[in-house]
Amino acid sequence: MANKRSGWIGWRTATEQALYGPGGFFRRPEGPAGHFRTSVHASARYAEAVAELLRRVDTALGRPAELALVDIGAGRGELLTGVLAALDRADRS
Repeated sequence: MANKRSGWIGWRTATEQALYGPGGFFRRPEGPAGHFRTSVHASARYAEAVAELLRRVDTALGRPAELALVDIGAGRGELLTGVLAALDRADRS
């Protein structure tokens, strides 16, 4: 980015303007949440793939009494909801 004196501004200033300046990423009406998207939001097939992997791990471990799957993502539980739905569908078929 350019300035009047030297023709250039530093990386820090350019980043601050891009994020917080007029029209910057955090100043837009939709905000950061409007930009957030993960694989689970792109397709239900991602959760189905995780469910299949979980089934394979369960089998490879000899079907232990307890098998934990922990979702440490920043979403609202969509991945685990999708995995549970996929496992339920597979159990019913």
